Amino acid sequence: MGFLHIGLYNGGYLNVAEYVHNPWKNHVCTVLLVFDMLTTIMIGVYYHSISRVWWYFPLTGLVFNFIAIIGIFFIPESPEYLYSYYKFPECKAVMYRIAAWN
Repeated sequence: MGFLHIGLYNGGYLNVAEYVHNPWKNHVCTVLLVFDMLTTIMIGVYYHSISRVWWYFPLTGLVFNFIAIIGIFFIPESPEYLYSYYKFPECKAVMYRIAAWN
């Protein structure tokens, strides 16, 4: 929820923006950010009104981060990033991989 939160959701937002088709891009990215902020609000409401037991949240975050670490090995590099650094063969390979998923 602190220092890494900005990088996590900026990176997630950029990847979602690249893998979603243009007509849906703004809607999906908006939903991502809305649910991100709703999670933060719900944590505050839970801790203030329901229970002072806090260790469920780091445990849940640890589980999701472990899943994300495993997922990093399956999600290809951003094609826009590769293209901007003139890595055209890698960009072409990533585009074929994305096309196979679609």
